[in-house]
Amino acid sequence: MATKTVHVYPSEGAWAVKKGGKRAKIFVTKREAIEGARALAVREEKKSRGAQVVVHGSSGRIQELRMYGMPKVQDPPKNGRLPSGRIAKAVGKVVLERLRSEPLPPRAHSRAK
Repeated sequence: MATKTVHVYPSEGAWAVKKGGKRAKIFVTKREAIEGARALAVREEKKSRGAQVVVHGSSGRIQELRMYGMPKVQDPPKNGRLPSGRIAKAVGKVVLERLRSEPLPPRAHSRAK
């Protein structure tokens, strides 16, 4: 079973939703972006594949992880040489750099007044 990961991250004053290898979709608010990512994940789940939504904060840290059609993964052990916060921050920074390395399409949504 191939699992798809959908990332939600800040981009140029808006929020981007990106599924592995595809171009990012731009949303005005974080809430809209999370709803769009959830819809993508549910479609993948219905195709008999697991999917996960990874929500990044403005600093790049992972704020939330939602799984669809996948078993819950056990939380990692707390004791280690490095504090888990530093690891999460470093991983989030690398993921954001990779996601932002591809050019974004022009904004499709405009803010309603």
